[in-house]
Amino acid sequence: MQQQALIVWGGWLGHEPEQTADIFRGVLEAEGFAVEVATTLDRFVDAMADILAEAQVDPERCKQAPVTMPVRRLDEVRAARKPDLRYRP
Repeated sequence: MQQQALIVWGGWLGHEPEQTADIFRGVLEAEGFAVEVATTLDRFVDAMADILAEAQVDPERCKQAPVTMPVRRLDEVRAARKPDLRYRP
């Protein structure tokens, strides 16, 4: 199953939201995501409704999300106590 991304842009045009969305779209597509770009919140509301419907059918799957990432849950306590501040290219 291909990972999906939804970019909803809008707001003050001085921040160049369309250009910023295009940059993120290119980055996400290069990483193998199926990207959808929307200019209204209607598509975002539809996506949230889909997630709610899935949670009602299979709540355990939503509790375990994300299921397709190499690291499922980050250990925030360990990260706070032992921060790794080294850069490794």
